[in-house]
Amino acid sequence: LEHILEKKTGRELGFEDVMVLLDPVICALRVLHKAGISHGNIHPGEILVTREKEVILTGFLEPVEDSVADGTEGSLDRKVGYMPVERYVKDGEVGTHTDVYGIAAIIYRCIMGMEVPGFHERINAEKEVESPWEHHVDMMESQSDALLNGLALYHFERYSSMEDFLTALNLEEFVSDPESVFWSNIPLN
Repeated sequence: LEHILEKKTGRELGFEDVMVLLDPVICALRVLHKAGISHGNIHPGEILVTREKEVILTGFLEPVEDSVADGTEGSLDRKVGYMPVERYVKDGEVGTHTDVYGIAAIIYRCIMGMEVPGFHERINAEKEVESPWEHHVDMMESQSDALLNGLALYHFERYSSMEDFLTALNLEEFVSDPESVFWSNIPLN
């Protein structure tokens, strides 16, 4: 997915197209979250899109427990814009809400054509996350609000699971139906 996004220069993917593209990842996360398991490191580099247009979530072998910043350079693979504050602080509570942030950040990047500002910029009020609705992205206002909630700075302000996030996006049926995937409409090249 990282290579696809590097080729995109603007808002070339619509909201529904992005949801179709991420359907296999979101479905897998729903199952994991129901079992109390989180991935904890979701960003475009962990989502592979094969030539056959299969979408695969990788990176499960990266131990979340060891990801706290210990003050040394490179102690955490920081993907600014995709990693919430709990991934940067010692004793941060990483969980299913962390995955919600990662998926919300990917959706945001795809539909807005820009990454979410890093938490350092947001915590110091230097930059805010811009509303997709206010930028006339083709989605309902409630979906835009749900996306912004999924990108809340602090985990206790965010949806606690992918199920909760999809319900707020009003997409629980859309994403759970494998027959809803229409790859031919998604501009991946």
